[in-house]
Amino acid sequence: MTVTRDGIPVRVWSWPGNTGDSKLLRQAKDDMPDWTLSKIVWVTDRGFSSERNRRYLRQGDNAYILGEKLRSGSPEVKAALSRQGRYGEIAQNMRVKEVRISESERFVTCHNPEATTVTSTYENNS
Repeated sequence: MTVTRDGIPVRVWSWPGNTGDSKLLRQAKDDMPDWTLSKIVWVTDRGFSSERNRRYLRQGDNAYILGEKLRSGSPEVKAALSRQGRYGEIAQNMRVKEVRISESERFVTCHNPEATTVTSTYENNS
């Protein structure tokens, strides 16, 4: 789904359930060149976080946010977990820690002490 910065839907794609992730990204991205957009931020879940998809999303002047489990063992997760940093509390039940893993990429680790689970998002700041 494509939405404006205010969250208003402007386009929805639909594919069969067995369609590969990279095909979804490529078709949606390839459908957008004629749109007059000042900025695109791709937001995906962990199913799209393969190195191939990251490489594709890095093309052009787009940014992205990828949800990823810390248990995935990806090189980016390992790099983020190997760097020290402090969590900042943003709400009673939410702490976050930002870790730069390259000049243009960072990990933002989110922790809910009440749920005792940790999740992360992976962002490209193009």
